[in-house]
Order: sequence, then structure tokens, then C-alpha cells
Amino acid sequence: MSDLTLRLVVVGGVLALVVATVVLLRLRDRAPSRPLGTVPLDPGIYLFTSAACADCHTARKSLERRLGPQRFVEYTWESDPGIFETLSIEQVPCSVTVDDERRATLWIGQPDRMIYAVDP
Repeated sequence: MSDLTLRLVVVGGVLALVVATVVLLRLRDRAPSRPLGTVPLDPGIYLFTSAACADCHTARKSLERRLGPQRFVEYTWESDPGIFETLSIEQVPCSVTVDDERRATLWIGQPDRMIYAVDP
């Protein structure tokens, strides 16, 4: 095997490894939901946003269109950082659904998956 061929094989292998890692990380980040356990929130649907979030306006409009503006509560990082810390919310937009036993589920990203999984 020539020196050039060996270099191309190594570069191709490294590139394939990088692509596979990026794909796996993106799939992990798209996990539709994760349980949060029992939380100090009343049963309902909550939207978590920030003023610096480019997608938060779209998430809010999506929930308003599907549920109506009175059917969810919005928390913003700027106004309510304590609840973000309590629930370990690290990215916005995200939604949290809380059942009658105060068990919560975190829905990361746009609320499309959440609003179809939860019948309002």
C-alpha cells in the first residue's frame, strides 16, 4: 500500500468516526422526553423560554395555537431562574408536563411532540 493510500484511508476513517459521533449526539439531543420525577409545580403544561432564545417565540405560538393562551404557563429565565435551577433545565425552549401526582416529564425543543402526546 502506498503512502498516499494509507493517508487517505486514515483520513477517511477519522472522517467516518466524526460523522458517526455527530449523528449519535444529534439523535441523543432529540430525545423527545425524559422524566423529572416529582416536582413543586401544580398539574399542567409549562413552557420554559428565554429572551435570547431564537426558537422560543415559535414554541410559544405553537402552544397557543394548539392549546390556547390560557392552557399553559410560561416561565422565562430572566424572570424565574430559580425554577430553571430546581428542574435542572439547561436549554430552551422546552416544555414540562406535570400529572395529578406531580410527576413531570421534560420535552426538549419545540413542543410539537409533547402536544400530540398529551391530550389537552
